[in-house]
Amino acid sequence: MHACGHDMHMTCLLAYCELMISAREHWSGTLVLVFQPAEERGTGAQAMVDDGLYSPTRHAVPIPDVVFSGHVVPARTGHASMPEKLIDPIVMAASAVMRLQTLVSREVHPSEHAVVTVASFISGGKAENVVGDEAVIAVDIRANTQETRSRLGEGVRRVVEAESIASRAVKPPTIEQTRSFPVTVNDPAVTARVGKAFKLHFGAGEDSYVEDFLRLSFSEDFCILADAVGKPALLFAYGCTEPDKFDQAKREGMVDERIPGNHSALFAPAIFPTMQVGVDAYALSALAWLAGKRESDGEV
Repeated sequence: MHACGHDMHMTCLLAYCELMISAREHWSGTLVLVFQPAEERGTGAQAMVDDGLYSPTRHAVPIPDVVFSGHVVPARTGHASMPEKLIDPIVMAASAVMRLQTLVSREVHPSEHAVVTVASFISGGKAENVVGDEAVIAVDIRANTQETRSRLGEGVRRVVEAESIASRAVKPPTIEQTRSFPVTVNDPAVTARVGKAFKLHFGAGEDSYVEDFLRLSFSEDFCILADAVGKPALLFAYGCTEPDKFDQAKREGMVDERIPGNHSALFAPAIFPTMQVGVDAYALSALAWLAGKRESDGEV
């Protein structure tokens, strides 16, 4: 079971569409709603662009003014009783894993936000007395600037290749980039414009609209939809926990322990007020650009 809130996103977007259509006389312009596939793997947005999302000869979606929203280490197999005749991929990869932990602490300025995580370690051996001929480690890199991310990527390559040489690997390591997408940065002008509408509607403060939010380290390919046509973008988030439950956990200093986060098997968004807040936020963000009496036929 995968729980990340996408069902709530889609439901809110559909309700928001109905709301905007019912109030068609109060706004003018073209509104485009995009339901993106494969968000979790970070491939959906680029696939849509490559498939001709904005191409006049394909889907011909109008260009918007604003958009809201592994390593393989080769070795030599052998029996555990004859370590001198084998090249141990487990030791090699383990050394690389430990060394990778120093990339952020020793190569990134303390004021920058960056994360390097070894998410999995798989060895080809399946018996306690036989060492396999390869080990696979999966590394996740996250940073708030493209420069830092590129530097960390080169650091990972340098460490893995150096450990391979030091361990006398039979051939260079195979380094494969499984996925990558741009850093998501909210456009200041768009943020200010939409933020003004959010403040007026939701109010400002810790329990309503929070403008100066902490930098987040999760990955998001949404910005590709804007970058593809050189337009600004804004990504906002809305809470989905039952208010009373969250308030109690907050008072007792137990938010992390009691409130399930995305991807937890216990993650279950409260239908209300989550849906109401989501629909309102989508409508407010669109109306910040489209508000005004309808003067001519437009499109939805």
